[in-house]
Amino acid sequence: MNYSDEEIAGLLKNIGELCGGIVGKDNMFIDVTCNRNIYGEIKGTIEEIVSSFEVTDGSCKVKDDRSGIDFECRVVRRAYTNSGTVNYVAAYGEYGDISEEMRGKMMVASQIISNEHLYENIRGKGGAYGCGFIANAYGNTAGFYSFRDPHVMETYDIYRRTVDFLENYQTSDRELLKAVIGTIGILDTPITPHTAGRYSLRYFLGGATDEMFAEHRRGIVSTTQEDIRSMAKYVKKILEADNYCAVGSEKAIGKNRESFDSVESLL
Repeated sequence: MNYSDEEIAGLLKNIGELCGGIVGKDNMFIDVTCNRNIYGEIKGTIEEIVSSFEVTDGSCKVKDDRSGIDFECRVVRRAYTNSGTVNYVAAYGEYGDISEEMRGKMMVASQIISNEHLYENIRGKGGAYGCGFIANAYGNTAGFYSFRDPHVMETYDIYRRTVDFLENYQTSDRELLKAVIGTIGILDTPITPHTAGRYSLRYFLGGATDEMFAEHRRGIVSTTQEDIRSMAKYVKKILEADNYCAVGSEKAIGKNRESFDSVESLL
């Protein structure tokens, strides 16, 4: 498509006006990942860049208070078909407000659920390539997943049996210690500077604090078998939401079509 010089000039003028309302030193932050010595060398340059921007003219205001946004919460039971021969099965939900220390214990429970109950039944017996349970360390949501899975609703039935698994959980102190060490190991996995910077930005935007991290660790290292059993009520709440989604073959999804509210083609 060809544009005249006048049209291009008008477009540039509109972009300039838009930038004047959005981009300015008063609503800007710059994320830098480097060592302290390098930061000392580039700090002056960063300040020059910031000072080169004007204060926004106020024509485009971003509301800090988003309470006016009305999100609809509803049960979702949806499936998507594709031309593949394997399936991907997920179930997700909220487990309610808990303390940061309890979130740490939930992280240990996540490892136990994934490495024992789900691994044995979904991967070992069911033949899926992988599976797991993930709890949001900084929120109140968690969920199950499987991938390259030959099954669909059979896998979801195993998710539901997690409540019984936790309520009756018994193990040796040595095995529980291994789960605790494994959880700490995930937190302390060596990362590259690029990944450290990405995490730092995410934590900054999400409002995570050093005290939250400390509470998580205190919760992890103090986890008992009773703590693991107490997680059953939270997992039950997640599953009671009855939110699940599957992506898989037309044959597998078609066999379980009545279990979904909607079935659509992925492509």
